[in-house]
Amino acid sequence: MNRNVKDLGTLGGIDSSAFGINASGQVVGESETKRSDARHAVMWTNGKIKDLGTLGGANSTASSINASGAVVGDADTNSGTIVAFLYWKRRMIDLNALLPPGSGWALMGARSINDNGWITGYGYINGKQHAFLLRP
Repeated sequence: MNRNVKDLGTLGGIDSSAFGINASGQVVGESETKRSDARHAVMWTNGKIKDLGTLGGANSTASSINASGAVVGDADTNSGTIVAFLYWKRRMIDLNALLPPGSGWALMGARSINDNGWITGYGYINGKQHAFLLRP
């Protein structure tokens, strides 16, 4: 048995994936749910898995976590669109809600968050995909 590899488990589905880790050892990623028809963003802390939920749709994925435990990723909405999210203080927030009205941006996926809370990812502006840096 290899003691250097640990099975983090799932939300009851068949598989899971890990994408980010912070210095405290908290890991984020996604897991199939018990029904196996959806994947939810998850956080593993001290061997326990936590479902971070969605923004009304079936799926979400967590990409990164900072030292404060803030998590970013992407999630389906109930209208079927995919948006970038921030999970903070037990709440998943559509990052587009933090933008000023008329910004022209549609933030689709958040990929990283640093310890200052700055978020990088990708979205669309004027119909073209571009990288973004958001400093909320």
